[in-house]
Amino acid sequence: MFYIKIAELTIKIINKYQFVYSLCKDYLIESDSYDFCIEPSEEMIQKEHDDSLPVDYPLPYCESVVIYRLIALNLYRYNSFVLHGATIRIDDDGFIFLAKSGVGKSTHINLYQNHFKDRMTIINGDKPIVKYIDGKYYAYGTPYNGKERLGTNDKVEIKGLCFLKRGITNKAYNISLDDALTLLFNQILLPDNEEDYDILISLLEKLVSKVRIIQLECNMEEEACKVSYQALGGEKYEN
Repeated sequence: MFYIKIAELTIKIINKYQFVYSLCKDYLIESDSYDFCIEPSEEMIQKEHDDSLPVDYPLPYCESVVIYRLIALNLYRYNSFVLHGATIRIDDDGFIFLAKSGVGKSTHINLYQNHFKDRMTIINGDKPIVKYIDGKYYAYGTPYNGKERLGTNDKVEIKGLCFLKRGITNKAYNISLDDALTLLFNQILLPDNEEDYDILISLLEKLVSKVRIIQLECNMEEEACKVSYQALGGEKYEN
């Protein structure tokens, strides 16, 4: 059993295996109180394992997956949700890149890292928590940041969302709010009850009205970084 703090929330984790404790080492805290408690059952862990076959993920890893899924399902009441996307900070601005698996989120943020160097921080390479606080949206680092383990225990205000798709040339364009909501739904673990679903809908509707949203057709060359950054409202790119 241990406690972590992510997205301004203290979470008690009752675990069976050491793996998830090690995974969360950068988020561990000492606490006598908590916002909610996560305790996956043996049946949940075994089902996660069985569903992974024939890959045959080990049970400790399966436990960690179940724990984050349960965390995600508890977040809505705290005006938060887990989003499948790579989150970066450039200076004080946060940007999230979203795409289907294999399209190239990691490649795209690597372009940013190569060009912006110490001006850029990767907040979370895979599954940040997005939280609404006092009229603004923030993205938080979490222990669950992808197989490359790219991320930090920090937060950033979200200024833009960029949906990536492969293209021959690099071209950014605005998309409608309805299309943005549809694309976001594909990157979120949806609630399992109507009350939380209504909360999520409200959070997403406010999000798409407050931040810049673009879609980028890109070929993953250097120009892709320039095009997306300018379209997201960043300063004119400087070599």
